[in-house]
Amino acid sequence: MKIHELFAQDITRRIEGVVKVADETNLLNEMREFVITEEIQKVLLKFFGRYTEDKPVNPGVWLSGFFGTGKSHLLKILSLLLSNKEVEGIRLGDYFKEKTLNEVNDFELEGYINMSLRVPTQTILFNIDSVVDNAYREGDKNILMPFKRCLTVPLVTPTTHLLQSLKET
Repeated sequence: MKIHELFAQDITRRIEGVVKVADETNLLNEMREFVITEEIQKVLLKFFGRYTEDKPVNPGVWLSGFFGTGKSHLLKILSLLLSNKEVEGIRLGDYFKEKTLNEVNDFELEGYINMSLRVPTQTILFNIDSVVDNAYREGDKNILMPFKRCLTVPLVTPTTHLLQSLKET
């Protein structure tokens, strides 16, 4: 037996060192190769627990960590999961739900994902540094500028709600 025969995937395939949130060329493959570690499982349970709560507040999430820890990858996976985007005839949210059962056998997480997928969701994914205006790098306006540039509809109430919830956390 040769070493490459021990692996489920081709070990000579190209693996991107940095996940680019706007790159949509390998979405299904990125979803397939996303590893649900014990720590990621805890994060997902906490996220979906709050996301599916029956409260009138818009959920806001702050994702932070050191360079190279997988923040962008996790964010991209969550975005694909929540939007349940279809790629090559496969709904990515449904695929991820099955993945949680097959890889970590977590029925609670599967239930949360089921609840989340029942709500039609549109996600907006962008790198804030690439769209923020240098004039708004400080103060309360800096968080609004990327949304103003990425959206064409006014966000008076949700934005106020988002800012209020971010200030409270």
